[in-house]
Amino acid sequence: NGMTPLDVIIPTFNNPQYLGPCVESFLRSRPAWPLRLIIVNNGHPQSVDPFREIPGIEVVDCPKNLGWEGGLKAGLEHSSGEFVVFSNDDIFVHRASAHWARNLMAPMKHPRVGAVGPSSNIVMGPQNIFAGVVAGSAFVPFLIGFFVLVRREALDRAGGIDDTLPGGDDLDLSIRLRQAGYFLAARLDT
Repeated sequence: NGMTPLDVIIPTFNNPQYLGPCVESFLRSRPAWPLRLIIVNNGHPQSVDPFREIPGIEVVDCPKNLGWEGGLKAGLEHSSGEFVVFSNDDIFVHRASAHWARNLMAPMKHPRVGAVGPSSNIVMGPQNIFAGVVAGSAFVPFLIGFFVLVRREALDRAGGIDDTLPGGDDLDLSIRLRQAGYFLAARLDT
């Protein structure tokens, strides 16, 4: 079908009450775009047991809590995708947004776009749905990492994930991607 599969990396820590709906919402959107979920478990093994036997999901158990950034690095070790999505474990993709992957992938047609993020009501900057931009894509100086699609080649050229930053890693990655010559896009209708 010509659609590049996406690896969705979801670090989690003992949060099954949100992870369950998160995973279900991604599984519902798989008919619209091929997805592989990589759940990086930073907590108790039992908290991710329901997902271990579902096709298209890989659970990575960490020996200790590696945090968000460490979880992303661990997930990347299990990903060979050309494009990866970093997702919080409490994301919920509404049925009306089933085509989120197509929308986020659209700006990636330009090879110098390194990352694309959706809009939200709980995010700062131009990705906020109340920021005044009504539709389409816009180039932005930074992306908030609650949910972001990243070109793997751009990530590698920018130096990967820096797990020495306890918070602020998304702004740091945005800066490093731009320094590596890539654009960042916010998809304001997704």
